[in-house]
Amino acid sequence: KSGLRTSIPCLSRSRLTSTSSSLATRSFSSKKEEDVKPKGIPYNKLTVGVPKERFPLEKRVAATPESVSKLVKPGFNVLIEKGAGSSSYFSDADYESAGAKI
Repeated sequence: KSGLRTSIPCLSRSRLTSTSSSLATRSFSSKKEEDVKPKGIPYNKLTVGVPKERFPLEKRVAATPESVSKLVKPGFNVLIEKGAGSSSYFSDADYESAGAKI
């Protein structure tokens, strides 16, 4: 039994702590955050579409006026199909005031 314990290498707790703390403080990039350009397509070039539900008796809608305003704020374009939120008691005017286009 004692032979098994001595044959398995293990790291001490202090060694693990010192390794992880040095990694946390290390900077992997020499560029400042302001200088780094975001990758991918800019938000203002992307459009989110919200269709009207087609299934019978379906009352849900894919986006509320609150969620639309959260998408419009960073720059997304949001298109709402006319009457998409009517069965959920959201008017087209609610979506337009949140920044969407009908």
